[in-house]
Amino acid sequence: MIDGFDKNKKYYGEVWFVEKEDEKQFCVMSFNDDDIWLETNLHSKQRNYKEPQILGLFTGLGYITFIDCRIQHSSSGITETRIYRAKYSFVSHKHLIDTQTLKIKEFYIVNDVISKWVSHTLWYVHTEDKLHKKIFKDEYLIENINLKITISHYQNINTKRQTGLDISNRGAIKFELEEPIDILGAIAYYNQFQKVLQLTFGRSEKFRKFSFKCLGCGEDKDFYYNDTQLT
Repeated sequence: MIDGFDKNKKYYGEVWFVEKEDEKQFCVMSFNDDDIWLETNLHSKQRNYKEPQILGLFTGLGYITFIDCRIQHSSSGITETRIYRAKYSFVSHKHLIDTQTLKIKEFYIVNDVISKWVSHTLWYVHTEDKLHKKIFKDEYLIENINLKITISHYQNINTKRQTGLDISNRGAIKFELEEPIDILGAIAYYNQFQKVLQLTFGRSEKFRKFSFKCLGCGEDKDFYYNDTQLT
């Protein structure tokens, strides 16, 4: 998954409840005002207003763990239908993520406001036959909590079949800790960073991508939630 979810697309897959993998149901995942919505026949017999956890496997994304899934709509007839709004979503290509025991020491966030902060435009110099670009990486160490923050600015290059190369500026923040924390602790650190952005630059934006390194397999996993900190 590159640069997070494509919020203009629908994703198709199967979902199930914990310890009920043999009772999978088809699901359509889409976005509604930056919230993830799940439309499916999956439902529990209890009268709940939300499900604490739903597991899924989606084409093009892999395994997803949905947390705190509030029921937005329900209907009954020949089949029971539910539309859930997931608060947190954890994406992994190879395995489901156990959010109960999840701890992380390193996470990485792409936020485009950093590239706007730099205020640098790419341009092509014909005489030199190359692109003029600005790439930097600054590191800061907060010793009292053993946290290293790396702020970087780089170019993202995508190949498009009909239009050629699509080159855009990107800004990213990497957080590295000596002691592992849970995902809510990671969000708290990121929220503090956003406050710094607002103080120094006057604005921030919703992140484009939020990923973390799995301490179990060592691979990067993606995390998504509707960041309403600025609203």
